[in-house]
Amino acid sequence: MDSDNIRQIEQALEASLPEDYKRILLQYPQEIADARDLHLSDDVDWLIEQNLYVRQEPSGFFGKREWFDNHYIVGSDGNGNCFYLDLARPLPSPIFFLDHERPDVTGMEIASNFDEWIPKIREQLDEYQRNAQSLKAYKEKRKPW
Repeated sequence: MDSDNIRQIEQALEASLPEDYKRILLQYPQEIADARDLHLSDDVDWLIEQNLYVRQEPSGFFGKREWFDNHYIVGSDGNGNCFYLDLARPLPSPIFFLDHERPDVTGMEIASNFDEWIPKIREQLDEYQRNAQSLKAYKEKRKPW
């Protein structure tokens, strides 16, 4: 991602993204490169589409009643939940979790800043990998009958 992409997001959403988030997008942490499609997306089109969608159709997120324009989705966990920033909050930007089972509960902070969140993403990616390896080993040991 580059500065033009960030401006494209800001213009499409009529929002100003926090500087700490912009830095992360411009210098995406290699230790979580596998999270690009989930937890911390750097896909410009996806970010714009997701954020416009929840603003226009909040009920599309599991019946959510309202989406605030100062909330900005940065990624998802692949299980129907999303991670978002509150653009009205001062820096450093806390990261919030929105649970699809409780769509109208906001403010569930999962990290007080990106420095705290990135290691948590790495842990989650490692857990996904361990689970995939366990599943593979299980399938290899199963009897064919």
